[in-house]
Amino acid sequence: HPLSLGDNRSVTRQQRFHLPIFPNPISLLLAIRSRAPPSLLFAFFISSQAMSLSKLAVPVIASGLAVFGLSFVAHMVLPHHRDDCGKLQDENEILALIRRNNKPGHYHLPHVYDMESDPKSKELKEGLNGQVILRQGFCLSRALMQSLLFNIFVSAVVGFVDQEATVVPQRRLLFLTVVTSGFYSIANGWKVIWVGESPVVALKTVADSAVYGLATAACFVHLHNRFNL
Repeated sequence: HPLSLGDNRSVTRQQRFHLPIFPNPISLLLAIRSRAPPSLLFAFFISSQAMSLSKLAVPVIASGLAVFGLSFVAHMVLPHHRDDCGKLQDENEILALIRRNNKPGHYHLPHVYDMESDPKSKELKEGLNGQVILRQGFCLSRALMQSLLFNIFVSAVVGFVDQEATVVPQRRLLFLTVVTSGFYSIANGWKVIWVGESPVVALKTVADSAVYGLATAACFVHLHNRFNL
């Protein structure tokens, strides 16, 4: 028999314990009214998440791999990113000096505590300045693996957004493209403002992000239509 909610909503016995990924007040009301034991509710909650994750697994992994491949092409094959970073004059001497007395970390040049009273503030306002990030060693294979995992994470977030959003099918490709592009490019504006990254480099990255977003959206839309996810 259906369980009445008092406002013309009802739920069958099979639907009574269903909890979505993001519980809402109706779901919580159903959980309380059903009088199911907490352990059973928790089990159904975990199983519903597992089912949702299994449905998302194919487009998430496919789009993560697609973005990884496109990123490799953009940075290693195509020429438009090759001039993003320049080379310092007297690089060897500067690098030797930095390695002699400093540890890995994030540094400002010049380092100014107070823009009003610090005598170096004039240098910051008028002369060359910037930020330096020093790290201990670099492992390309680890960076590639972390990049792939980040791509898959972004795709998973986009997949959950896609599940929860109400978008007409004709605009789903555009919607997912915009959402994914935002995830990949949102930090570039802050880099231009606070780190001093070139606006041209930032625009290149935004353009790359739009391509990544389109690839991710295409994977979700195509696989949704093919497998009825």
